[in-house]
This record gives sequence, C-alpha cells and structure tokens, in this order.
Amino acid sequence: MKENLDSTTVAQFLSLYQIAIADSDIHPDELRTLYQIGIEHGISSEEIHSLLLQPGSISSIQPDTLEEKVAYLFNLTRMAWADGVIEQEERALIGKYIKQFGFPAENATAITDYFIKKVSEGYTTQDIIAELNK
Repeated sequence: MKENLDSTTVAQFLSLYQIAIADSDIHPDELRTLYQIGIEHGISSEEIHSLLLQPGSISSIQPDTLEEKVAYLFNLTRMAWADGVIEQEERALIGKYIKQFGFPAENATAITDYFIKKVSEGYTTQDIIAELNK
C-alpha cells in the first residue's frame, strides 16, 4: 500500500510515529491522534496500519516554506501533546526538527515552548500562521 502514497506524506507521518514512540510508551490518545492526523493527510486506516507494521526506509523531508515548516512542527507537537504530557524525549525530538528546518539552534527551546503552548491552547496551524504573519 505504501507505494500509492506520496513519499513526503509518508515521511511526515513516520516522523509523527517517531514522536509517539519517543518516550517508549504509546498512549492510546497518541495512537488516536496519529490515525487522525494520517487520515487528515489522505492516508487510509489500512495504509496507516501497514506503515506502522513495516515503516521501511523513508528519508526525512525538508519543508520549503514557513507555512510547511509550521504545519510540520504543529503536527509533531500535536502528536507529542496527545496524551497531555510532553516528555523530555518528545521535546528533544521537536527541537531536533526545529534545528533541521533551519531555525537558529539557540531559539529551539523557545520555539518548542511556543508550539507546545499553542497546541495545548487549541490553536490550529492556520491560527499560528496568521499570528506569525501579523
């Protein structure tokens, strides 16, 4: 089934899975959120199941635009927050992606905190983009 999916979508989805397993404990809410985000991005439940059983070797992707980076980081944070707790491993992984996306390393903690705050307050990707464009 994986062959029918866009490699960028699969890479992003597998990054979300990486967040879910970062603390070595997949909470049921994390699993529900993982499926919800996957379905929102056009991945069927069957394809999600297949990806989780055999993730394969998909290289990570580099979003090009600020909007794409925000959406990616938002979903990573959303995944980490699914159980209502951000573990240190999850925080570190979000910070890794922030640096990988070209944001200054010294701002990684502040950016991570920003996304955690916004996700925990129920903001959407569009809300954050609108706020950043002010």
